[in-house]
Amino acid sequence: MIVTAHILSYEDGELLLHPDEPISRDLLQKQAHTIEIRLVDGREITAEQRRAVFAQIRDISQWSGHDPEYLRDYLTWDFCCMTDRESLSLSSCTVSDASEFLDYLIEFCLRWDVPTREPLSQRAGDAGRYTYYCIENRKCCVCGRDGEIHHVDTVGANGGNRERISHIGLLALCLCREHHTQAHSDPEFLKKNHLVPIKLDEYLCKINNLNTKGKALWQS
Repeated sequence: MIVTAHILSYEDGELLLHPDEPISRDLLQKQAHTIEIRLVDGREITAEQRRAVFAQIRDISQWSGHDPEYLRDYLTWDFCCMTDRESLSLSSCTVSDASEFLDYLIEFCLRWDVPTREPLSQRAGDAGRYTYYCIENRKCCVCGRDGEIHHVDTVGANGGNRERISHIGLLALCLCREHHTQAHSDPEFLKKNHLVPIKLDEYLCKINNLNTKGKALWQS
């Protein structure tokens, strides 16, 4: 059972809620002692988010040849189907929903090699999620070209052998050969390009043919 409620107060770690409909009968029947709380974002989509979304749809339109209005309707419908939403309004949705939709569009562009006018990293709402998508699709976080794994954790310097250690939990990015070389030569590379490395999980290791067995140098 899912019931919405209004927050009356939050003080000293205690949250007081007022359910929007009676729940006493359900509490007795289910003998419930705990609840799940999902905070609904009260902020409305920003002008910057809206600009990024429409820029992304424009790039997909130019790549595919489809009308932008058609694509907007199709892509929002597909996003709603994937995320179990009834609808998504780009004029009044929440900041959180807009960020998720933008990440969905960015993943679409990475997966289908859609060229964009500006780097996708500048449009991403969630930097960590963007890095994950790039590693998953083997695309450079900086330029979008085909990439390879760049380990931010220096494996060899910490007594590890890349063929024998487990890569799960290691900080990494996906970079093309050119940017990979720059990353090794420039200590400020990540900061200059506003990149956020993430810890490799088992799925990312497997699709990138990285070892998941053996000694773990870092805890995930």
